Amino acid sequence: MLDLATGRYPAFLFGGPIGRLLPVFHLHEVTRASLEPKLQYLAEHGYRTVTTEEIDRFVRGGVHPG
Repeated sequence: MLDLATGRYPAFLFGGPIGRLLPVFHLHEVTRASLEPKLQYLAEHGYRTVTTEEIDRFVRGGVHPG
């Protein structure tokens, strides 16, 4: 709750604009059986993988890969 109250979570988690943020997810202790539903959920909610070229362009001030 402290993180929520102090603004440590990005606005896009609550429906706000993504702005210049590039969300990165990392998972811990994922089993083969649990990974597919997690990836399916992300895909159904507009998340996708990005290429290194897209990240490079974004970091250099270019277009957001989303």
